[in-house]
Amino acid sequence: MTGNILLIGGSGNIGSALMKTNTLANTFFISTSRSRRSNCIELDPSCDKRLEETVKEHSVSMLVLLSAISSVDQCNKAPLRAFDSNFILPSSVAQCAYRLDIPLVYMSSEYVYNGYISGAKDESADNIGPSNVYGCLKYASELVVASANPKALVLRIPKVYSVLCRNSILQVAISELSFSRKPIIDIASDQFFSPLSVEDLAIILRLINKSNFSGTFNCGGPQSVSRHSIYETILSLLGINRILRATELSTLNIPSFIPKDVSMNSAILYNRLGFIPSSFDEYALQHVTAID
Repeated sequence: MTGNILLIGGSGNIGSALMKTNTLANTFFISTSRSRRSNCIELDPSCDKRLEETVKEHSVSMLVLLSAISSVDQCNKAPLRAFDSNFILPSSVAQCAYRLDIPLVYMSSEYVYNGYISGAKDESADNIGPSNVYGCLKYASELVVASANPKALVLRIPKVYSVLCRNSILQVAISELSFSRKPIIDIASDQFFSPLSVEDLAIILRLINKSNFSGTFNCGGPQSVSRHSIYETILSLLGINRILRATELSTLNIPSFIPKDVSMNSAILYNRLGFIPSSFDEYALQHVTAID
């Protein structure tokens, strides 16, 4: 029988949203946090004994490491703190999971890719080329996790969105389009990614929990989209009067360390799982309604 999934660092945006999908399945996500929080188990993931006790107590069959400093600005401003969270911690958890002989999924990032290579990128090393501290640490941590734990599964995660997830690109776009006082809104048309819904991520993790494989895989949505096209989709569904002006990233005062194109080809993972996630357009059509 498949056990539950322990989310290490599950109090953040993605973990909190994954927890809300528990009503949809028999396999539950269990969230942990270093500090005492509502609906979270207090856990220092670097403590082997406490982690082992938690695994046994809650019938856990898979660990998912979400804990990280994911803000590009924070990583650039405090690289040593980012090094501890985004490199040292993954190494420690990978070693612990290996000793406990429990499957580990490590959440990496689309930011490991060279953002100046156009088009959806496969997992090839030729496509690697992070442009900021966050991306560099994520790629380095992929390597150390694989070295410390050959059984680990690394998933390169894109921008994740959901009506369940605060501050996702979906919610930010809805808020900006709904409440902006500007008649014309400038949106980058040359920034691309492969967004994935939290609901589909939950399905993917539950499918992995029933499987047994390792390696490094892209885990993005099936659609390579620009930020501008996302806003266009939402604007058409909201039915409000706004003008979107397609603008280049360089003219919006966006720092050069923000990559242009981190879209991914995730066919290898989805062929293995026998699952295709929803596109952003399909999801938005189901969940975004017009404003009266």
